[in-house]
Amino acid sequence: MSILITGGTGFIGLHTSRAFLEHGFDVVSTQFRVRRELADVEQHRANRFHREVVDVTSDYALDALFEKHDIEHVLHLATTSVGGPPPAEDYRTNMMGQIAILDAARRNRVKRVVVASSITAYFGLEGPFLETMPMPIASNGPTGAFKKAGEITGLHYADRTGMDIVFARIAFVYGPLYHSFTNAPSRIAHTAIRGFVDTAKQKPLAGDNYDYMYVGDCAEALFHLQTATTLKERIYNLGSGTATPLPAVLKAAQAVVPGVSFTFADGQDPFHKPTSYLDIERFARDTGFRPKHDITSGMAAYMEWLRDHEV
Repeated sequence: MSILITGGTGFIGLHTSRAFLEHGFDVVSTQFRVRRELADVEQHRANRFHREVVDVTSDYALDALFEKHDIEHVLHLATTSVGGPPPAEDYRTNMMGQIAILDAARRNRVKRVVVASSITAYFGLEGPFLETMPMPIASNGPTGAFKKAGEITGLHYADRTGMDIVFARIAFVYGPLYHSFTNAPSRIAHTAIRGFVDTAKQKPLAGDNYDYMYVGDCAEALFHLQTATTLKERIYNLGSGTATPLPAVLKAAQAVVPGVSFTFADGQDPFHKPTSYLDIERFARDTGFRPKHDITSGMAAYMEWLRDHEV
């Protein structure tokens, strides 16, 4: 059994590669400009884990990749960095990249393609968020815009071709290998373990609530979605099933390092209310999987990792 994971050098991609390897799959992971490593994955290099430098917008490069490896499943995680490339390049990579991946999977008779979407697609709606909610046209940034556009075009592509294409609306993920200080769990964990001084002008808001999912749970959820024998739906929420207040993240860190402090700004973002979380009952019903970590155990595992690793 083999799977192609595009964008496999991202922190979700690396943990998901490990999950598939642990479940007996061979993994082909693509990278373009960025390379990151996870020791538990790298030990399988040249045997069951293969890194390939590929432009996912190139039909020729993808055909060569499929010809080289016997790929049965595709997990499409590749995307551009938020706010990175100029708008036209952003569109080309996200939209044309998805079309190229889907068409390569069609030509090579892949069993199932799972495409990463995002909780940000629900921006403007009142939670809890259900997969059956009509999506608003407006978005709060490039991630939500591209993910909604990708779902619309991807599902139509499935209708036209008869392919098994499934979208995973993923919550806010945190944990080992998260390489920036964008989310509050990473800032707080690095503050507790490394004495990181948060000098960012924009502080997390004390009143905000996030559906936080530990990266190991996200990886296992993606494995279950990819390998479920039958799926009744084509869009699934992958999250914790609850909203975590940001002060609870700090409290979880203090359970590991008593006395650690962190400064929040006052206020609450309208998208981060106590009800702003993903309803995961449809996913649990069809795969039997529920996350193993709450914010307390997830932060403990993350902080333990940081004692011996840089990120």
